[in-house]
Amino acid sequence: MERLNENEELKGIAPFLAGLPEADPFVAPDGFFERFPHQVQAAIAAQQPAAAPAWSWWKRISIALPIIALVGLGTWFLVSNNAPVEPVEVAVTPLSDSELQAMDDTDILAAFDLEDTEEITADDLGGVDIDLNDDELLAYLEIEDTDISELITDIE
Repeated sequence: MERLNENEELKGIAPFLAGLPEADPFVAPDGFFERFPHQVQAAIAAQQPAAAPAWSWWKRISIALPIIALVGLGTWFLVSNNAPVEPVEVAVTPLSDSELQAMDDTDILAAFDLEDTEEITADDLGGVDIDLNDDELLAYLEIEDTDISELITDIE
């Protein structure tokens, strides 16, 4: 089969594209830049004057009134909630050590006015779990000037 030249092959594939004249597409017509500013100015002058604004006074008021109402309501709310609060004096009677030792966990919780005291156990009150080695424990006892014989009798 004989090889067709590029122009004949282009005519077979895209006849419209092959039929376009070969010319430089980036060439401006003569006198274009001298006429163009005058044509633009004439087109602008020929336009009708700008229409009246679409926002008439009632549309502006319909937006402004809710904003003014919210600002007024917010101001009233802030001013009305800033009334001074008088402090309440509470008399606290401290318990002696013997009274505290005589109380069990339920009585202590009742003294603090906590609800559901029947369901609270000693484990719920929490505790301190300290993991000290022997040297740290001896150092603590020396710093606190603790009598070891009293400590042993208290533990038993």
